[in-house]
Amino acid sequence: MQFGWDEANIGHVAEHGVSPAEVQEAFANDPLQLDSYVRNLERRYAMAGITDAGRVLMVVFTVNETGTVRVVTAHESRKLRRHF
Repeated sequence: MQFGWDEANIGHVAEHGVSPAEVQEAFANDPLQLDSYVRNLERRYAMAGITDAGRVLMVVFTVNETGTVRVVTAHESRKLRRHF
């Protein structure tokens, strides 16, 4: 899976105490898709996944026409922890 990271989304997830590596771990560890919606003519997806260290992350992302995943935001979710 290809990820599109740049200064903006790296900085945004860092504000929530999450690293790009943790987001990619959450994608690799059998994530649970929660929702999809359109915002500003862009399809966004919400998923929950667990990092290798056991943190449960909520991740919102888009997928472009080439299949690259661009993370919009990610943060730890203690409420979702009971599902993992």
